[in-house]
Amino acid sequence: MGDNHRLSTSEDSNNSITAQASHVHVVVADEGRELEASPPEVSIQIIPSPTESPVRRRRIHKVPRPLRMNNEHVYDPVVLSLGPYHHGRPQFRQVDEFKPRSLTGSCRTALPRTRASSHNKILERIDEIRSYYEEESTGEFSDEALAEMILLDACFTIYYLQSDYKDYHSLGISNFQ
Repeated sequence: MGDNHRLSTSEDSNNSITAQASHVHVVVADEGRELEASPPEVSIQIIPSPTESPVRRRRIHKVPRPLRMNNEHVYDPVVLSLGPYHHGRPQFRQVDEFKPRSLTGSCRTALPRTRASSHNKILERIDEIRSYYEEESTGEFSDEALAEMILLDACFTIYYLQSDYKDYHSLGISNFQ
């Protein structure tokens, strides 16, 4: 192939890649002949596979109904809820009331930024975060409310892991078993 052969590629807003060649060189293998053509433009479009289905993209699944039918109590949280699936249930009120206090504890030093900055970073990725859960579980929360929930749950988890979690009363939680 000579120097006059050119291949250029470009990517558009749909993430499809278009390759354009200024010269086409074809070798017919079984006869050993070479054919050349110089069309004004040859365009090959490579389209990425369709986006993942929402079900495949989800990373935090609910336990399927058939598994829950006979043993529902086995799959439900007992002391606390993290994330939107069981958020706001009365039995988790004591831990939910403690979560904002965990922001002032060791989580404050673990946060790379201020609370507002961390909240905003979560907001920047809120659509991605929503995609990890089943739609109906996040639909009732505004972006702000979901971001706040994620921030509080993350800080509580950090606080809990860094505390003497064997002494549940030091966490201000009396029914932690």
